Amino acid sequence: MIKQFHIHKNMIYLMALKTIQMQYAGTAGGGLWFILNRLSLVLVYWFVFSVGLKFTPGENVPFILMFLCGWIPWMTFADSLSSTSESIINNQYLVKKTTFPTDILPLVHLLSNLIAHGFMLIILLLILIFNKFPFSIYNFQFLYYLFALSIFCIGLGWFFSALNTLHKDIGQGLRVILNIWFWLTPIVWTKGMIPEKYLIFIQLNPMYYIIEGYKYSFIYHIPFWQDIFLMCYFWIVCLATLLGGAYLFEKLRWDFPEVL
Repeated sequence: MIKQFHIHKNMIYLMALKTIQMQYAGTAGGGLWFILNRLSLVLVYWFVFSVGLKFTPGENVPFILMFLCGWIPWMTFADSLSSTSESIINNQYLVKKTTFPTDILPLVHLLSNLIAHGFMLIILLLILIFNKFPFSIYNFQFLYYLFALSIFCIGLGWFFSALNTLHKDIGQGLRVILNIWFWLTPIVWTKGMIPEKYLIFIQLNPMYYIIEGYKYSFIYHIPFWQDIFLMCYFWIVCLATLLGGAYLFEKLRWDFPEVL
């Protein structure tokens, strides 16, 4: 599969761009709608939690910064899973061609969401500058967490895209899971709000490691190797997900043309 990715890297990139263009095809605003959609969600959460509920994360950190550090990787994760789960079904004309490498489709959708991820990071950096947060070498370690997030998304993408092709209820169930998963992840709350005896269960959530990692990178400037046990746990789960997803996809891919 790694060899396939290398051979078809140009096709993956072009298909990712095409996927983004198709989302806003026929609209006058084009990609501007992407920015407006994201900004409107950010403003709603900011108004509800910061203005309405007057929630403050503490340590002189504005709510908007804490929220964006969690929300940006989460949206990349959630959008990638939602789109990759439908990637086989939405590309039937390609899947039915025996020469087309179907295993690259989840990667196409991941890449399109990573492009969107880059635009949101620019907004985060502008807010950091506005709030006079100092830049640090630790800011660059977000690349490590982004790589970890990408590997996790690829594994789950193979898993859910294969299952959803054979069982359409999987895609609907995934939306419910993501809604619950969002509130179990420290995006609009902080780990300091959780009693110590329950925190260990929250840390079993693989996205906890990613979200806290973005906060370490942009807000707290903490090195990624500080919690070695949590890092080891995440990579064990991540690699198991990657290998399991790859195995399931490879096992079921030959049934795709028959059920589509």
